[in-house]
Amino acid sequence: MEVIDASSLVFDYLRSSEAIGATQVRGGLVLGSESVLETGMLSESLIMEAYEAREANSALAEKALFISVQDAGDEGAVGEAYVNYVICRVIDRGMAYSNIRRVKFLLQKYLADVIGNLMSGYGGASHIEYVGRTGHRFDPIYAIEYDALTFAGFILLPHSV
Repeated sequence: MEVIDASSLVFDYLRSSEAIGATQVRGGLVLGSESVLETGMLSESLIMEAYEAREANSALAEKALFISVQDAGDEGAVGEAYVNYVICRVIDRGMAYSNIRRVKFLLQKYLADVIGNLMSGYGGASHIEYVGRTGHRFDPIYAIEYDALTFAGFILLPHSV
């Protein structure tokens, strides 16, 4: 069994968990689970696909385009644990901050409830805590707006067998 880091725990939770928090977050995204990406997966073609889907369906007008999940590094091992940071960028285009704000609030509300499923003797992310956010930003390369929320995952190192 591999050690589960905080970013994979968050990504899997947001993309496929049936927990109410995960379904609420996906409900705020144009393409549902397909709008949850790992960093590096975002492309102009994906942005246009989601953007055009929203433009074609007025029921999607209040939904953000994507959440991108990034492993943002580690900090200080303390005994058998360390902190692993995760950045979730809520991404949109052409709707100012309104759709980003809705999803931001859902992430702040529900990600703190994510608890890792650790088996005895194995390491991995034990739980997630909200740390802070950047506020509204603009990326001129993709012509997107985003807010990057940072979460801390507490990682337990595996016991030796």
